[in-house]
Amino acid sequence: STWGYLAFAKKMEELGVKTIIVTDISKDGTMMGPNIQMLKELAETLSIQIIASGGIKDLSHIQALKELGIYGAITGKAMYANTLSLPEAIALCKEG
Repeated sequence: STWGYLAFAKKMEELGVKTIIVTDISKDGTMMGPNIQMLKELAETLSIQIIASGGIKDLSHIQALKELGIYGAITGKAMYANTLSLPEAIALCKEG
């Protein structure tokens, strides 16, 4: 059988998983922004911690994830491309 991502994530939560890493592979490495709609659905469905990965380019993307209540973010290409400042991202996440 094929599992949808929401059903799979919910099952992981039921099994006792505390944190999941969610990577939208269609966004990974594109720096076009994370899949906000998918992450929003997950955040509204789950009570476990979500770490977002894929598509992050700059501080505006970190802000959008923060507004969704996403626990953490993984970024790679944005660091190499120098479009995201790690100190600025950390400072943003520590705000209120």
